[in-house]
Amino acid sequence: MTPPEKVTIPWLVQNVGVSVWVSFASVIIAAFGLGVTAGQTTFVKELFNKKPEPLLQSQASGSAETKDSPPAAAPKKDSATRTDEPNATSPKMSEPTPRQIMAELDKVPPLQQEDVGRHYQDIKVDWELVFSYASPRDNGYVLVLLDTAENSGILGVRCAVKLSEYRELGVINRGKRMRVTGRIGRVESGVIDLKDVHLSF
Repeated sequence: MTPPEKVTIPWLVQNVGVSVWVSFASVIIAAFGLGVTAGQTTFVKELFNKKPEPLLQSQASGSAETKDSPPAAAPKKDSATRTDEPNATSPKMSEPTPRQIMAELDKVPPLQQEDVGRHYQDIKVDWELVFSYASPRDNGYVLVLLDTAENSGILGVRCAVKLSEYRELGVINRGKRMRVTGRIGRVESGVIDLKDVHLSF
């Protein structure tokens, strides 16, 4: 086919195949898409003195909200503590503590307290108590009265030790804290007797 001296649109429509038109349209669409993509680049926008817009506006907004939001409040710690648990101010107490024993006795009638007290006999204890009073006994022994808190007057812990082994008892004053280890002997209302006792000042 010989092309005419002047190519016109009607001539192209009649003589050019559909596949050629499709290829030509694809080239135009691809060029347009490439131009749009290039127009979004920072280089092109700076070239035309235009500040680039953020490509992910939603992500930028989310990041800003995260920075401006206050941090989550830390969970509150439970400040409740048991009286007989060791801490900066309370003494060390193995369980059962003197107060726990007396609390159990207070739950039953007076005539049943002796039977309840027998359940605690021979239990090993390691308590930190307060010196209250000492009285000499026969055979070089001293009866020592201890308390769970200075001058509380709530209950007493008694034990008998040799004065020759604990000369400090002759010079210490009331309110002196000491560690007491041993085994529970007799338990009655308001008093706990210990045996096989060792004192640490």
